[in-house]
Parts: sequence; structure tokens; C-alpha cells
Amino acid sequence: MMKKKLLIGLLYVFPIMLFSQNRNIDFGIKAGTLYSNFIDNMDLNFPTHVPADYSGKIGFHIGAYSNIEINNTISIQPELLISRTGSRAIIDFRDISNFYTDQDVLLFQETKANICEYNILVPILLNVNLDKYFLEIGPQFGYTVNRDISYKNGPINSHLILKNSNSEKFEFSGAVGFGYKISEIYHLNIRYSYGFTEKQNLNSSILYFGLNYKL
Repeated sequence: MMKKKLLIGLLYVFPIMLFSQNRNIDFGIKAGTLYSNFIDNMDLNFPTHVPADYSGKIGFHIGAYSNIEINNTISIQPELLISRTGSRAIIDFRDISNFYTDQDVLLFQETKANICEYNILVPILLNVNLDKYFLEIGPQFGYTVNRDISYKNGPINSHLILKNSNSEKFEFSGAVGFGYKISEIYHLNIRYSYGFTEKQNLNSSILYFGLNYKL
């Protein structure tokens, strides 16, 4: 499965590398903040599933980009980013107390979780340049380098929800955004991405605020 996903990524990148020959290419660096959250898409009819109440966290992203001009209006912008994303969650276990009758098992009524992920992101965006403004849309490939999930009210509840697992690290997302050119060198942009592939039954939802600096 992982080989198939990597192959799909190469099918996007390789044509861009060929197409970029003899084109006007700009390079730059970028950084900014982000607001990330998770959307729980697990089947609510699953007997012991307890949907968590997720709330967003502020993180950051930093990296580099190139902008390959196709014509005066259209360009392609591949990026390589490092990001820190995550979410906070509150899980209420009172709804499943009837499933557990063992007196030796302690179930807290509420557990708080803190999710933190460090990711490598590769967006490949189509840019539409409109004078001082620009629009962007395209796929984004992500890989979670490190995932840390901590629980506040005891370890037993944590076995029923997210785990610090090494599985499900790859994410395929869609991204869309717009920006404003402060000058030829500095660009502001706002971008939203949604993870189409699930990681532990969760889809990511991230809003980026960034500043680009053209080298």
C-alpha cells in the first residue's frame, strides 16, 4: 500500500520536473502559523465507540518553494514544508459504562487528550495570478514523522481511542487558498487543507496563514 501511494506521488512530481525545463522558475522560503483540528468519521453505531469533542490547536509551518511559470497567469508551485499540527480532545465515557462490569476496571467519566504531530508536507499547487492577488489549488502529500498523544485522566481510557501508533502516517489532502502580493518579494497567503485519507479514523482540517519570501 505504501509503495502504491509513493508511486502516485511520483506520478505528480515527475511530469512537473520535465515540464519545468527552460521555464522561468522562482525560488523562495516561507513560514507561518496554522490552526489545526481533527474530524472524527468513525461509525457512531459501533458499540464501544465514544466520539470525542475535538478542538483546534495553533501550530506552525516552515519550508521552501519553487514557482514554475507556465504563462503570465498560470504557474505551478511545489513546496516542501515541515509543520506541527494537532488537536485537543475531550472524551466522555459515561455512555459506555454499561459495557464494562468488571469491578477492577476503573473508567473515568471524562478524559482529556492532547495530540501533537510533526509532519513533512509536499503541496503541488496550481497558481492563478490576478495582478496583486493569486489563487491556489492542488493536492498535498503528507507524512507524519512523530506523533505524541497524551492523556490526562489515566491510561485505561486511552486504550479505547487514539494511540501513539506508527501506523497510518501517510496522508493525501486537498488544498485551496488565496494570497496577496505585498511586493515582488513578499507575499501573504491563506490556505485550507483537508485530509482525504484517514489517520486512526480521523481526517485533518487545517487553516494556514503564511508569509512567502522570494529569493
